[in-house]
Amino acid sequence: MKYVLMFLIILLTLNLVYSQEENLPPFSIGASDMPFSPGTIFLNKKQLWGNRNEVCWEVTKVSKENEKIIWNSFSSNGDEDRDVLMWRDGVLQYVESSRSKLSQLLPINYLEFPLEAGKHWVVANKQVMGKQVVIDRKVVEEEDIGVPAGIFRCLRIENIGGFGNEQKVNNEIFWIAPSVGFVKTLDQLEEKLTQIKELAYFYQPARSIWAEVSQRTVGPGKWWEGSGKAVFNAVALHPNGKDKMSQYIELSFKFTFTIEDGSGIIIGTAEGVVDRFENNSSLGGSWSKIKLTKPISPVKFSFCGIKEGAKLIFYDGIVRVEPEKVDINGKKIYLWQILDVIFRGEAKLEGERAKFYLRKFFGDGTKIEVNWEATPRD
Repeated sequence: MKYVLMFLIILLTLNLVYSQEENLPPFSIGASDMPFSPGTIFLNKKQLWGNRNEVCWEVTKVSKENEKIIWNSFSSNGDEDRDVLMWRDGVLQYVESSRSKLSQLLPINYLEFPLEAGKHWVVANKQVMGKQVVIDRKVVEEEDIGVPAGIFRCLRIENIGGFGNEQKVNNEIFWIAPSVGFVKTLDQLEEKLTQIKELAYFYQPARSIWAEVSQRTVGPGKWWEGSGKAVFNAVALHPNGKDKMSQYIELSFKFTFTIEDGSGIIIGTAEGVVDRFENNSSLGGSWSKIKLTKPISPVKFSFCGIKEGAKLIFYDGIVRVEPEKVDINGKKIYLWQILDVIFRGEAKLEGERAKFYLRKFFGDGTKIEVNWEATPRD
């Protein structure tokens, strides 16, 4: 009898949850719901299927130049992209891009606000290399989407494109959540999967310390020193349920920083060494089975922050890195996606010791783990 009663309670609970989800009111996303503040970062797990067959990490940093919103993206496979967007009468337009295929279509009406289920608009309708390219976009439905960063209530948006009167194909699907932005993107070429991008970590700073200190000299203060380790592991399973890819990066680092008397502003420098780098793919491809076999030169980087009460807060991530790319057995890779997270967030002060710990594990084996400690210099 007891087990029957427990079963009925579980069944009733599940039914209530289901009913609540079914009765959720429809929502829309306005222009003000998009996270485009300078200093915002998006860390994505990116899967590239096809010729390259690789999984990697990509960090996108948001900045502004007058009315322009700039996305600078750096991938651990060495890819770098710069995209420029602008607001025009409630429409977010793509106006510049380093991506060669996209740049031929610009400017395009990337997003029209407010976004809500059923909305439809023309992204582009222009001639490219003698052919008329037509791209339509539609907000299909609301959907709960799970990615490494969590589960988000999103709007699903589909891209339908093609040439002139030819049959159009669904070549892109993406999901957007209020205040978070792009949660997941799926790209297709002739209905074959080419890329999946999923949000793993999102950070929107309350302020920029670098903007405050880059115009002046930081005064005297107490010096601190410390060390730590960062581990990034990205794992991806192909939708066929059989093929798998992974990337593992391990970095150790040492650093020093000073906390300015009075203002509490932090300025620091660090030096990191790649201890391990491995790419593996059961499908082969140009990035398959790449492994670090010899030590590489240290990477030097700078960071800033501010002391507030019993916390050291790092809003800006890294502000400089040298060299920008390192050589892993003949492949040029970026380390921005690792370095930028090391000093972004809050470190706790416990007496004369500062500790920072970021740990995120996901069901597929993907993980982000950063751990460092610092103490005052003698």
